[in-house]
Amino acid sequence: MIRNLLLFFVALMAIWTPAAAQEPDDAHPLQGTWALQIDDASVFVFLLERNDRGNWRGAWLRPERFRGNGVVFSHFRGSEVVRTVDYTMHEDALELRFAPTSEEGSTDVLHFRATGTNQAELTYTGTDLAPFPLVRVVRGTPLGPFEDNRIYDRDNAVVEADYDPADEPALRQVVEEVEVAEEAPAPQEPAPQSRIDDDFLDGLDDLAPAPGAAPKREQDDASEADEPVTTIARACTDLDPDALPDAEELDALWGDDYEAIGSGLDIREYRMDNGDIARVTMLGERIYLNACGSAD
Repeated sequence: MIRNLLLFFVALMAIWTPAAAQEPDDAHPLQGTWALQIDDASVFVFLLERNDRGNWRGAWLRPERFRGNGVVFSHFRGSEVVRTVDYTMHEDALELRFAPTSEEGSTDVLHFRATGTNQAELTYTGTDLAPFPLVRVVRGTPLGPFEDNRIYDRDNAVVEADYDPADEPALRQVVEEVEVAEEAPAPQEPAPQSRIDDDFLDGLDDLAPAPGAAPKREQDDASEADEPVTTIARACTDLDPDALPDAEELDALWGDDYEAIGSGLDIREYRMDNGDIARVTMLGERIYLNACGSAD
Protein backbone atom coordinates (compact mmCIF):
# COMPACT_ATOMS: atom_id res chain seq x y z
CA MET A 1 0.00 0.00 0.00
CA ILE A 2 2.78 2.44 0.94
CA ARG A 3 4.63 1.71 -2.31
CA ASN A 4 1.53 2.44 -4.39
CA LEU A 5 0.86 5.63 -2.45
CA LEU A 6 4.40 6.90 -2.98
CA LEU A 7 4.26 6.10 -6.69
CA PHE A 8 0.95 7.93 -6.89
CA PHE A 9 2.32 11.10 -5.30
CA VAL A 10 5.44 11.03 -7.48
CA ALA A 11 3.26 10.80 -10.59
CA LEU A 12 1.09 13.70 -9.50
CA MET A 13 4.08 15.87 -8.66
CA ALA A 14 5.60 15.13 -12.04
CA ILE A 15 2.40 16.19 -13.82
CA TRP A 16 1.56 19.22 -11.73
CA THR A 17 4.65 21.36 -12.11
CA PRO A 18 5.55 24.06 -11.43
CA ALA A 19 2.61 24.81 -9.15
CA ALA A 20 2.77 21.66 -7.06
CA ALA A 21 6.54 21.57 -6.70
CA GLN A 22 7.34 25.23 -6.22
CA GLU A 23 4.48 26.18 -3.86
CA PRO A 24 4.18 29.84 -5.01
CA ASP A 25 3.52 32.62 -2.55
CA ASP A 26 -0.07 33.01 -3.80
CA ALA A 27 -0.88 29.33 -3.25
CA HIS A 28 -4.52 28.72 -2.35
CA PRO A 29 -5.04 27.76 1.33
CA LEU A 30 -6.64 24.47 0.25
CA GLN A 31 -3.67 23.45 -1.86
CA GLY A 32 -1.77 20.52 -0.39
CA THR A 33 -2.40 17.24 1.42
CA TRP A 34 -5.23 16.81 3.93
CA ALA A 35 -6.44 13.97 6.13
CA LEU A 36 -9.46 12.99 8.16
CA GLN A 37 -7.64 11.73 11.23
CA ILE A 38 -9.41 9.96 14.07
CA ASP A 39 -7.19 9.50 17.10
CA ASP A 40 -3.86 8.42 15.58
CA ALA A 41 -5.22 6.97 12.30
CA SER A 42 -5.74 8.60 8.89
CA VAL A 43 -9.15 7.41 7.63
CA PHE A 44 -9.06 9.42 4.38
CA VAL A 45 -6.22 11.35 2.70
CA PHE A 46 -6.81 13.99 0.01
CA LEU A 47 -4.33 15.64 -2.34
CA LEU A 48 -5.69 18.96 -3.65
CA GLU A 49 -3.59 20.70 -6.32
CA ARG A 50 -4.04 23.78 -8.48
CA ASN A 51 -1.82 24.30 -11.52
CA ASP A 52 -0.41 27.57 -12.80
CA ARG A 53 -3.56 28.12 -14.90
CA GLY A 54 -5.78 27.99 -11.82
CA ASN A 55 -7.31 24.60 -12.59
CA TRP A 56 -7.89 22.15 -9.76
CA ARG A 57 -7.30 18.43 -9.56
CA GLY A 58 -7.75 16.10 -6.62
CA ALA A 59 -7.07 12.55 -5.51
CA TRP A 60 -8.70 10.64 -2.67
CA LEU A 61 -6.78 7.87 -0.92
CA ARG A 62 -9.25 5.74 1.01
CA PRO A 63 -9.75 2.17 2.25
CA GLU A 64 -10.96 -0.20 -0.43
CA ARG A 65 -13.40 -1.77 2.03
CA PHE A 66 -14.67 -0.63 5.39
CA ARG A 67 -17.81 -0.38 7.48
CA GLY A 68 -19.17 2.98 8.45
CA ASN A 69 -22.23 5.16 8.78
CA GLY A 70 -20.50 8.52 8.61
CA VAL A 71 -20.20 8.67 12.40
CA VAL A 72 -18.22 5.54 13.28
CA PHE A 73 -15.87 3.47 11.08
CA SER A 74 -14.37 -0.02 11.37
CA HIS A 75 -13.21 -3.12 9.45
CA PHE A 76 -10.69 -1.34 7.18
CA ARG A 77 -9.19 -3.42 4.37
CA GLY A 78 -6.92 -2.46 1.47
CA SER A 79 -6.64 0.94 -0.18
CA GLU A 80 -7.61 2.65 -3.42
CA VAL A 81 -6.99 6.01 -5.09
CA VAL A 82 -9.98 7.82 -6.64
CA ARG A 83 -9.34 10.82 -8.91
CA THR A 84 -11.50 13.78 -9.77
CA VAL A 85 -13.42 14.18 -13.01
CA ASP A 86 -14.13 17.93 -12.66
CA TYR A 87 -14.32 20.78 -10.18
CA THR A 88 -16.24 23.98 -9.38
CA MET A 89 -15.33 26.91 -7.16
CA HIS A 90 -18.12 28.30 -4.95
CA GLU A 91 -16.72 31.47 -3.37
CA ASP A 92 -14.52 30.03 -0.58
CA ALA A 93 -15.47 26.38 -1.19
CA LEU A 94 -13.94 23.95 -3.68
CA GLU A 95 -16.32 21.32 -5.10
CA LEU A 96 -14.66 18.18 -6.45
CA ARG A 97 -16.44 15.35 -8.22
CA PHE A 98 -14.75 11.96 -7.82
CA ALA A 99 -15.23 9.20 -10.36
CA PRO A 100 -17.16 6.05 -9.33
CA THR A 101 -14.99 3.03 -8.56
CA SER A 102 -17.33 0.53 -10.23
CA GLU A 103 -19.93 0.42 -12.99
CA GLU A 104 -22.69 0.35 -10.38
CA GLY A 105 -21.13 3.10 -8.26
CA SER A 106 -22.06 6.77 -8.14
CA THR A 107 -20.02 9.94 -8.48
CA ASP A 108 -19.05 11.34 -5.06
CA VAL A 109 -19.33 15.13 -4.74
CA LEU A 110 -17.26 16.62 -1.91
CA HIS A 111 -16.93 20.25 -0.81
CA PHE A 112 -13.69 21.49 0.78
CA ARG A 113 -13.36 24.75 2.69
CA ALA A 114 -10.40 26.18 4.61
CA THR A 115 -11.35 26.99 8.21
CA GLY A 116 -8.03 28.08 9.72
CA THR A 117 -4.27 27.67 9.59
CA ASN A 118 -3.68 24.11 8.36
CA GLN A 119 -7.35 23.37 9.03
CA ALA A 120 -10.22 22.63 6.64
CA GLU A 121 -13.58 20.91 6.54
CA LEU A 122 -15.14 18.39 4.18
CA THR A 123 -18.86 18.26 3.38
CA TYR A 124 -20.26 15.10 1.77
CA THR A 125 -23.11 16.33 -0.44
CA GLY A 126 -26.33 14.35 -0.64
CA THR A 127 -26.27 13.54 3.08
CA ASP A 128 -27.22 15.29 6.30
CA LEU A 129 -23.84 14.53 7.86
CA ALA A 130 -22.07 17.37 9.63
CA PRO A 131 -18.83 18.55 7.94
CA PHE A 132 -15.77 16.43 8.68
CA PRO A 133 -12.72 18.23 10.10
CA LEU A 134 -9.52 17.91 8.05
CA VAL A 135 -5.95 18.75 9.05
CA ARG A 136 -2.98 19.41 6.82
CA VAL A 137 -0.46 16.56 6.67
CA VAL A 138 2.83 16.02 4.87
CA ARG A 139 2.92 14.67 1.33
CA GLY A 140 2.96 10.86 1.27
CA THR A 141 0.93 10.34 4.46
CA PRO A 142 -0.49 6.79 4.29
CA LEU A 143 -3.79 5.45 5.59
CA GLY A 144 -4.00 4.08 9.12
CA PRO A 145 -2.59 2.63 11.17
CA PHE A 146 -5.79 0.70 11.87
CA GLU A 147 -6.49 -1.84 14.60
CA ASP A 148 -8.83 -4.69 13.74
CA ASN A 149 -10.83 -4.72 16.96
CA ARG A 150 -11.45 -1.01 17.19
CA ILE A 151 -14.20 1.49 16.41
CA TYR A 152 -13.10 4.88 15.05
CA ASP A 153 -15.57 7.57 16.15
CA ARG A 154 -15.66 10.91 14.34
CA ASP A 155 -16.17 12.59 17.72
CA ASN A 156 -12.47 11.84 18.26
CA ALA A 157 -11.37 13.45 14.98
CA VAL A 158 -8.19 15.55 15.13
CA VAL A 159 -8.90 19.27 14.71
CA GLU A 160 -5.47 20.77 15.46
CA ALA A 161 -2.82 20.06 12.83
CA ASP A 162 0.58 18.84 13.95
CA TYR A 163 2.15 20.07 10.73
CA ASP A 164 5.61 21.50 10.04
CA PRO A 165 6.52 22.51 6.44
CA ALA A 166 10.09 21.43 7.20
CA ASP A 167 8.84 17.84 7.39
CA GLU A 168 7.71 17.88 3.76
CA PRO A 169 9.83 15.38 1.81
CA ALA A 170 11.75 16.59 -1.24
CA LEU A 171 10.86 15.02 -4.58
CA ARG A 172 14.20 13.20 -4.67
CA GLN A 173 13.55 11.72 -1.24
CA VAL A 174 10.14 10.44 -2.32
CA VAL A 175 11.65 8.82 -5.42
CA GLU A 176 14.32 7.12 -3.31
CA GLU A 177 11.66 5.79 -0.93
CA VAL A 178 9.77 4.35 -3.90
CA GLU A 179 12.92 2.61 -5.14
CA VAL A 180 13.51 1.06 -1.72
CA ALA A 181 9.87 0.04 -1.42
CA GLU A 182 9.99 -1.70 -4.81
CA GLU A 183 12.84 -3.90 -3.61
CA ALA A 184 11.17 -4.84 -0.33
CA PRO A 185 8.64 -7.71 -0.22
CA ALA A 186 5.04 -6.62 -0.01
CA PRO A 187 3.67 -6.90 3.54
CA GLN A 188 1.03 -9.54 4.11
CA GLU A 189 -2.39 -8.19 4.95
CA PRO A 190 -3.65 -9.64 8.26
CA ALA A 191 -6.44 -12.16 8.01
CA PRO A 192 -9.83 -10.46 8.47
CA GLN A 193 -11.69 -11.18 11.66
CA SER A 194 -15.29 -12.18 11.48
CA ARG A 195 -16.61 -9.50 13.83
CA ILE A 196 -15.78 -7.31 16.79
CA ASP A 197 -16.50 -8.70 20.23
CA ASP A 198 -20.16 -8.38 21.28
CA ASP A 199 -19.36 -6.21 24.26
CA PHE A 200 -17.28 -3.72 22.26
CA LEU A 201 -20.17 -1.91 20.55
CA ASP A 202 -23.71 -3.20 20.38
CA GLY A 203 -25.21 -3.14 16.92
CA LEU A 204 -21.94 -2.98 14.99
CA ASP A 205 -23.12 -5.60 12.51
CA ASP A 206 -25.92 -3.21 11.49
CA LEU A 207 -23.46 -0.66 10.15
CA ALA A 208 -23.30 0.09 6.43
CA PRO A 209 -21.73 -2.61 4.21
CA ALA A 210 -18.56 -2.03 2.23
CA PRO A 211 -18.89 0.27 -0.86
CA GLY A 212 -20.83 -1.42 -3.66
CA ALA A 213 -21.63 -4.49 -1.57
CA ALA A 214 -25.19 -5.78 -1.42
CA PRO A 215 -26.82 -5.79 2.03
CA LYS A 216 -26.31 -9.00 3.92
CA ARG A 217 -29.45 -11.10 4.23
CA GLU A 218 -29.77 -14.39 6.02
CA GLN A 219 -32.31 -16.78 4.53
CA ASP A 220 -33.07 -20.46 4.64
CA ASP A 221 -32.14 -21.71 1.15
CA ALA A 222 -34.31 -24.77 1.58
CA SER A 223 -37.43 -22.70 2.18
CA GLU A 224 -36.69 -19.94 -0.35
CA ALA A 225 -38.22 -21.80 -3.29
CA ASP A 226 -41.40 -22.53 -1.33
CA GLU A 227 -42.03 -18.92 -0.30
CA PRO A 228 -44.37 -16.96 -2.57
CA VAL A 229 -42.99 -13.86 -4.25
CA THR A 230 -44.64 -10.77 -2.80
CA THR A 231 -44.73 -7.51 -4.74
CA ILE A 232 -44.63 -4.46 -2.48
CA ALA A 233 -46.40 -1.34 -3.72
CA ARG A 234 -44.25 1.79 -3.43
CA ALA A 235 -44.94 5.50 -3.77
CA CYS A 236 -43.18 8.66 -2.66
CA THR A 237 -46.24 9.53 -0.61
CA ASP A 238 -45.54 6.50 1.59
CA LEU A 239 -42.94 8.62 3.44
CA ASP A 240 -43.78 11.66 5.52
CA PRO A 241 -40.65 13.89 5.51
CA ASP A 242 -41.63 15.17 8.97
CA ALA A 243 -42.04 11.68 10.46
CA LEU A 244 -39.67 9.32 8.67
CA PRO A 245 -39.67 5.63 9.66
CA ASP A 246 -36.65 3.93 11.15
CA ALA A 247 -34.58 1.39 9.21
CA GLU A 248 -36.69 -1.59 10.30
CA GLU A 249 -39.94 0.16 9.44
CA LEU A 250 -38.57 1.14 6.01
CA ASP A 251 -37.67 -2.50 5.28
CA ALA A 252 -41.19 -3.52 6.23
CA LEU A 253 -42.65 -0.74 4.06
CA TRP A 254 -40.56 -1.09 0.88
CA GLY A 255 -38.75 -4.42 1.25
CA ASP A 256 -35.12 -5.07 0.34
CA ASP A 257 -35.28 -4.59 -3.45
CA TYR A 258 -33.09 -1.52 -3.93
CA GLU A 259 -29.80 -0.44 -5.48
CA ALA A 260 -26.88 0.33 -3.14
CA ILE A 261 -25.03 3.35 -4.56
CA GLY A 262 -22.99 4.67 -1.64
CA SER A 263 -19.19 4.72 -1.35
CA GLY A 264 -18.61 4.28 2.36
CA LEU A 265 -22.15 5.39 3.27
CA ASP A 266 -25.25 3.21 3.00
CA ILE A 267 -27.16 5.14 0.30
CA ARG A 268 -30.04 3.32 -1.36
CA GLU A 269 -32.20 3.96 -4.41
CA TYR A 270 -35.74 2.52 -4.46
CA ARG A 271 -37.86 2.47 -7.63
CA MET A 272 -41.49 3.48 -7.13
CA ASP A 273 -44.40 1.83 -8.93
CA ASN A 274 -44.76 4.88 -11.21
CA GLY A 275 -41.06 4.90 -12.12
CA ASP A 276 -39.98 7.60 -9.64
CA ILE A 277 -36.74 7.10 -7.73
CA ALA A 278 -36.35 7.56 -3.96
CA ARG A 279 -32.82 8.07 -2.63
CA VAL A 280 -32.39 7.29 1.07
CA THR A 281 -29.31 7.50 3.31
CA MET A 282 -29.13 5.02 6.20
CA LEU A 283 -27.37 6.08 9.40
CA GLY A 284 -27.69 3.22 11.84
CA GLU A 285 -31.37 2.88 12.68
CA ARG A 286 -32.20 6.35 11.32
CA ILE A 287 -32.93 7.21 7.70
CA TYR A 288 -32.66 10.45 5.72
CA LEU A 289 -34.73 11.05 2.59
CA ASN A 290 -32.46 12.77 0.07
CA ALA A 291 -34.99 12.97 -2.75
CA CYS A 292 -38.00 11.20 -4.25
CA GLY A 293 -39.29 12.00 -7.69
CA SER A 294 -38.82 11.52 -11.41
CA ALA A 295 -35.74 9.59 -12.48
CA ASP A 296 -35.30 12.11 -15.29
